[in-house]
Amino acid sequence: MKRYLEVFCITMMLSAIGFGQQSRQTGRNDPQAQLISNYQKFPERYIRIHDESWRYDEKIHSAFHSFALRNSAGIAYSDVEIRFDYLDAKGKTMQSQSLKIPGFLKAYEVKKLKDLQVKKVPKDSEQVTITVIKAILRP
Repeated sequence: MKRYLEVFCITMMLSAIGFGQQSRQTGRNDPQAQLISNYQKFPERYIRIHDESWRYDEKIHSAFHSFALRNSAGIAYSDVEIRFDYLDAKGKTMQSQSLKIPGFLKAYEVKKLKDLQVKKVPKDSEQVTITVIKAILRP
């Protein structure tokens, strides 16, 4: 019930003030408007990646990634874009690729992704870093 009320209140604020606009009544930033603005500008702070694992298939030069996305924001996101940086043994970036995760990531949801395929991965990849680079707010 508490989460429902929080999401309801945020949704009402979005429709009343818009994304990231200042409150015109007080002349300074409204804390709720600032929070919504932060959700919009910095999705990587609220969408966290954990439980990562990956494997490489030499025959098709593809990597298969499994991980979980955890949304700590009180609002949903869609079109989450993830960047995969493949590193060599010395930690130097060999290649970067971005993929869009289809669907929604609801407020406070943990979404598990299994065997997400990334094609044309260098065979000498020793490590990978996964980063959230973009997402769209969905009230």
